[in-house]
Amino acid sequence: MDTLVALGAITAIGISYVLLPVGLSVFADFKKPKEVICPDNGEPAQVTVDATYAAMTSAVGMNRLRMDGCSRWPERSACNRSCLSQLAH
Repeated sequence: MDTLVALGAITAIGISYVLLPVGLSVFADFKKPKEVICPDNGEPAQVTVDATYAAMTSAVGMNRLRMDGCSRWPERSACNRSCLSQLAH
């Protein structure tokens, strides 16, 4: 039983001091729209990123982004979203 308590405490400390701050920092970075250069036409575009998804994946070391919206949508909603590489964290 003492081993389980110790493992639980170590896990809680890891979450509190490592995962949570990283996730919150990334969430704050991506909660507002970002300007990128559209690869299709070379002009500026405003994109919104799923900040919660970015924070969760960053906290576990995966650093993935998922686009929520773009100023060029809906007419270009089928694009390959390669502009997200400009926002790499």
